[in-house]
Amino acid sequence: MEAMISQMEMMFQKTESNLDYIQHKLEFEMKKSLPKISSGKKNPVRPLKESSVLKSQYKALCAQWKWSKRMREQARSGAVSSD
Repeated sequence: MEAMISQMEMMFQKTESNLDYIQHKLEFEMKKSLPKISSGKKNPVRPLKESSVLKSQYKALCAQWKWSKRMREQARSGAVSSD
């Protein structure tokens, strides 16, 4: 069980790292190609705003998962100490 929890934590950390990379890559690509974009056709900031929303939703999910993990650990330690 503990190994599975550690694996889940590593997956969450990797996902957060991937989201950071994607955001930085989008910012770089936008800065590089911004002069090439014709005015009025596409909004280059939209993907960045969407990535920020996704990242904040992901962080909220991580916080909920950590809270759930703490509650499970407290319940488990309470069950062990009552035996």
